[in-house]
Amino acid sequence: MRLLTFNTLFRGDVRPRLRVLGRRLERGGHDVVCLQEVMWRRDARLLRALAPGLRYHAYTGSALLRGGLVVLSRWPIVAREFSRYPRTGPARPEFLMRKGAQILTVATGDGEIAVVNTHLSARLDDRFTAVLRSEFDHLAARLATTDPATPLVVAGDLNVSRTS
Repeated sequence: MRLLTFNTLFRGDVRPRLRVLGRRLERGGHDVVCLQEVMWRRDARLLRALAPGLRYHAYTGSALLRGGLVVLSRWPIVAREFSRYPRTGPARPEFLMRKGAQILTVATGDGEIAVVNTHLSARLDDRFTAVLRSEFDHLAARLATTDPATPLVVAGDLNVSRTS
């Protein structure tokens, strides 16, 4: 399986950047693409239009996407769930993103695989260590309920320091 995870960065010139990304994804040969910070449904639709080879998709939300998470896949997505992280720690703009994890089952030619796409809270200072721990604990508890016989990939923007 060829998997790409990428934080698209929702600030600045988003649409031109997504246009370039969508065209690269179509040529990239990835089987599954996990994206973070795709905030708007219209941006997810743009990526889908530019990368038709990744014809299966997962994202939730009306205009604003839950968690800013999008998965595009060459293989069918046969199950999907969004598990929202509990709100902990200091109030911050990230609360608007409704951070959490997309938990998907993808049907490959060799069987099913579980793919998790997530974006944990930014570690702005030491106060956020507890926030990240809470999110990791939530994710671990949720993933403990998955079938241990199913291969599992966790991807995304984990926001941990490079030395951790």
